Amino acid sequence: MEWIFLKSLNMVFSKFNNIIEVTQTTVALYNALTDKTIFLQKSDLEMPSDDLRQKMAKHGFIVQSDLDETEQFLEYARNVEYSKDPFHLIINPTINCNFNCWYCYEKHVFSKMEQSTVVKIDKLVEHLYCKHDNIQISFFGGEPLLYYKSVMLPILEHTKNYAQVMNKAFSVNLTTNGFLFNEKMIKEMKRYNFNGAQITLDGNREEHNKIRFLKSGEGSYDKIVENIKQLARHGVPVRLRINSTNENINSLEYITSDFSDLDVDTLKNIHIDIHIVWQERYKHILEKKIPGVISVFKENRLKAAKMTFREFCYADRRNQCVVHYNGDIYKCTAIDFENTERDGFLNDEGAIVWENDSLEKRMESKFNNVKCRDCSILPLCHGGCSSFRLKNRNACVYNDDSLAMQRAIRDRISYNLSMSGSCYTKLL
Repeated sequence: MEWIFLKSLNMVFSKFNNIIEVTQTTVALYNALTDKTIFLQKSDLEMPSDDLRQKMAKHGFIVQSDLDETEQFLEYARNVEYSKDPFHLIINPTINCNFNCWYCYEKHVFSKMEQSTVVKIDKLVEHLYCKHDNIQISFFGGEPLLYYKSVMLPILEHTKNYAQVMNKAFSVNLTTNGFLFNEKMIKEMKRYNFNGAQITLDGNREEHNKIRFLKSGEGSYDKIVENIKQLARHGVPVRLRINSTNENINSLEYITSDFSDLDVDTLKNIHIDIHIVWQERYKHILEKKIPGVISVFKENRLKAAKMTFREFCYADRRNQCVVHYNGDIYKCTAIDFENTERDGFLNDEGAIVWENDSLEKRMESKFNNVKCRDCSILPLCHGGCSSFRLKNRNACVYNDDSLAMQRAIRDRISYNLSMSGSCYTKLL
């Protein structure tokens, strides 16, 4: 877009601006770098008022003509890559699970972290505290709570004690199916700065129990919901991921009744992310139904949004690693660990040994695609994940599909509006 008056001010329309039609007369102007949105009448784009011009300059929609916005973003990305704290230590106590969900990419072979690997992790923590002031421990899997007492607790106890001696900080969160929680465990984990759990539901009771059941065949919905409520009552933030498919989408709104007994303050600890299962073939149909589901959740006092990504992936940071149950080191968790080459290993002294320059290759793969660097949503998608880039350096994460890019922008605007409680969410 060209505005003649900008030339006299030595300013230009930001390269990261994106215009999304909301109604026949209204558009959303979204800037991917500042993550800001302005809703405008289409006529405003032809002749913006002085007040609108000032607002656009303040939020990065118009910028100085000599500003290299790409370099501005890349400088920010470099700062993220080399950020010191917190170090994000992801630990897989096992890749075994008490469920067997059809869409899971993991091979749930019997596995358990040996005591010798726990000792190596303890040493790793001590090494990390020599360079870092804060460690964020995330337990993943498999189902990490299968080995809560024998793996998780010893690591947390050692980390807590060593952090106190060194006057350092640490916290813990985990990704879990939520079935194995109990109140004693929740109270115990709060001693270790327990600051969050990601738990998944697959629809209402009927739909969820078709997919997430114990190996004995017993359904899991009621116990998981009760554990989510217990966590929220204890002040633990819960990111409730709801997997949506065309089979279960119409059941999602009925989940709200199962949380109706919680007061407003407790509900603030639950944030719902609607996530489309990656194997879903007819995503375009599902996309149209999700805003209505989100509206129902909000009407029932629940914070909800379609899952979006703007933060840099943990794997794109140097201050992060995944320690597998056998001591192998990876960067990414969204993989089939049993069939993916490791990035390194944890040696007997608790030091990370990166193999085949795997860390540097991953870091160097970022932003080397000219097409991505010139894209108006680069700060939104970051050119895709580093694992994707390593496999196909020149491929667009949206397959050069302009409609997919527009959906990503709409989802991000809706997410931001949902967090602010705006009624504009329904328009998008």
